[in-house]
Amino acid sequence: MKTRNENLTLHILAALLALVLWSFVKTADLPTRADGSQTFGNIPLEVRNVPAGLQLTNQLPATVNVTLRGPVTTLEQVNREQIGAYVSLQQVTAGTVQVAVKVVAPEGLAATANPPRVEVRLEQVLSADFTVKPLIAGNTGESYADVVISPATVKVTGIRSQLTAVSNAVVLVDLQGVNAGESLELQLPVKLQDTAGQELEQLVPEPGTVEARVRLLPGKSVTVSPVFQGELAQGYQIDRWEIDQVSIRLFGAAADLESLQSIETIPIDLTGVSNNKTITVPLTLPAGVVAVQPIEVEVAILVKRSD
Repeated sequence: MKTRNENLTLHILAALLALVLWSFVKTADLPTRADGSQTFGNIPLEVRNVPAGLQLTNQLPATVNVTLRGPVTTLEQVNREQIGAYVSLQQVTAGTVQVAVKVVAPEGLAATANPPRVEVRLEQVLSADFTVKPLIAGNTGESYADVVISPATVKVTGIRSQLTAVSNAVVLVDLQGVNAGESLELQLPVKLQDTAGQELEQLVPEPGTVEARVRLLPGKSVTVSPVFQGELAQGYQIDRWEIDQVSIRLFGAAADLESLQSIETIPIDLTGVSNNKTITVPLTLPAGVVAVQPIEVEVAILVKRSD
């Protein structure tokens, strides 16, 4: 009887031990069978929070690959529309840095991006004003193109490396077939040029179009006469004077030029002069008349003792 009871007890213990071992094996095997991973390729990479006054100047990857890890039952329910990838530049300053790629994924899943980081280059955005200059095309002959541009300046905004390349803002004024005395009003696009005269298309001036009022003025050559004022030192007088430019070509409306035969310098003060003197002096231009040549001349005054 004792032996039978002992055998029964041993059988019960063996059964319990087998149950414990089976439970342990099932529990240990569960995570391996329940967890998994899945990779989604070509997830668009978004750029967020670019700081004010800075601009992204290098090309980032258009897409990244995203790997999700977690329960298989959760992974099976994920679609591409639930996944996003982005870089945040909120704390980035001007320069070149490596920025982590962040992933948006369903809750309960671990996510990694490939590549995990990307290189980002930010440059400072600046603005500068440029005076618009006319470039005259066409044969104007003996005439002069008087061009008034409105507005006279344009603003150009861009990153520092681009803005420093800008040398001029210009408009092309084509006067082919226009006769002296005619006037035009034109709306012209503004072009930006570098120091070699090449157009810079990556920057846009503001405004992009200006008004050009053009007059094609006839010309006339007139003599230049110096004007003197003041008394020389006692016992001295002007022996003669010489001028480096005896005539100048002026341009204006035909009515303004008709009666104009000569042009004068501003008064040259000779008060107390007792030695020869050479002076550079501006010319006085009548209203409505312009000169292409420099509007100043050099006058040499030679003095001598009075007899």
